[in-house]
Amino acid sequence: MQSISEIGIDALPTWHGALDRVAANLKNDENGNLIFDRLDVDLVEAHQRRYQHADLKSYMVAAPRQGNDQQQLSAQEIFGSLFLANLGTSERLNLVRRQTKASPNVSGPGSVAAALRDAAPRVSEWINKQVRDAFGCDLLVDDSEPFQVGLVLGDASSVTDNYLKRRDELSKLRRAEDQGDGIRAFCGVVTAVATTDRTIVLIDEPEAFLHPPQALLMGRALARLESIGAQVFVATHSAEILRGIIGETSDVQVLRLSQTASGFHSKLIPTQQIKNISNDPLLSSTRVLDGLFYRGVVIAESDADVAIYRRVLEDFDGSGSVHFLNAYGKSASIKMTTPDVTPWFPPAGIRAQQLCC
Repeated sequence: MQSISEIGIDALPTWHGALDRVAANLKNDENGNLIFDRLDVDLVEAHQRRYQHADLKSYMVAAPRQGNDQQQLSAQEIFGSLFLANLGTSERLNLVRRQTKASPNVSGPGSVAAALRDAAPRVSEWINKQVRDAFGCDLLVDDSEPFQVGLVLGDASSVTDNYLKRRDELSKLRRAEDQGDGIRAFCGVVTAVATTDRTIVLIDEPEAFLHPPQALLMGRALARLESIGAQVFVATHSAEILRGIIGETSDVQVLRLSQTASGFHSKLIPTQQIKNISNDPLLSSTRVLDGLFYRGVVIAESDADVAIYRRVLEDFDGSGSVHFLNAYGKSASIKMTTPDVTPWFPPAGIRAQQLCC
């Protein structure tokens, strides 16, 4: 399977060169040790890590080994946390978790909420725009309690700058961590990606826990992340996520993976073709893009034809892996089967077909 035709790597001649580059982007503590304190790869919790510059070379080749009370970290685990954020579904709901204890030994934010507290005002404004569009409220940092920092939902204009009044006002707002999974997932993801300094962000199924309208807004938010300077990789099964992304930017590559008897097949889909479908009133209303996520597509002329063909197919294949489209007429059905409109159908298995009377 070949998905990437060319890649460029800025190679360094020696390991020492790589170490020097890493060290140049880090700070030193009072003992001269390099500070690797930062949120873990999943951005949920931070840990203290200090290393002497001279000792870093051992981690470039050493594999993890289990000691008496702690694990020796490998180069991937140390340096990977500098560049990579992996927002998987298992920990995503914990991104909005309140930090309830101080971490005096950790340099930098100990949670996504703390990262937002330390972020520039424009970042907070951007996050609030996304949250307001989805849920009609603002996302605020609650640091009114000593040694605590969390996220709450409410009207930002109703919270004053006076410390005593602000503390009382924030206490009356809804805690993000106590909300439903959809709110927690949406707020957690948009806050994490907007405040992180990682250069690569992986997001698995951002549509998880979200209603379709919220998934559309999530896609739009992810497409608006160009200002953070990171490469964002999204694995999704949602046409709404795709619509949201394509509707906001052309700076995106869509790779379709389909499973066949011989393994996985990959196809890079031209972004402009998908954008043309999204902008076409007929093609977008008939949900042609949904065909990306099925094994095959059947195009019919009317709702009655769709119902009949679907029922017939169920007698032979009850997997639900075929998407049915109503073209509302012959001319539109012919348009839907052209290569310029449907470039993603798999080369084997069930093929796209036009079913007309």
